[in-house]
Amino acid sequence: MLLNALSIATLALSFLLGLYVFESDRKNPVNRVFILLIFSAMFWVFSNFMATASNDIFSIDLWSKLTLAGRSCSCICFSGSRRFFPEKKRPQRHILGSLPPRPLFFSLWFRQAST
Repeated sequence: MLLNALSIATLALSFLLGLYVFESDRKNPVNRVFILLIFSAMFWVFSNFMATASNDIFSIDLWSKLTLAGRSCSCICFSGSRRFFPEKKRPQRHILGSLPPRPLFFSLWFRQAST
């Protein structure tokens, strides 16, 4: 019950925050991307809430798939916001030092999950 109330409170506060930022300057592209990010995160939270609150298997399956769609939209909006922030010049690093640690993490995670 507390988790349901917390999810609904999070949705309401996120909606108010998104509207406040968007109304402060509608023409600013950062605010537009932010409101899209907030709405996609709200959709993600709402679909996750509905997946846990559903009773039949069809509804659970539907809301679980929509949860993945909301998460994907949030990631796309977040990566789209990168173009509005200046990029600092980074010094040249060794080729192994410039590789992100994500491939190692995911390879270890999938290896552990498959065993």
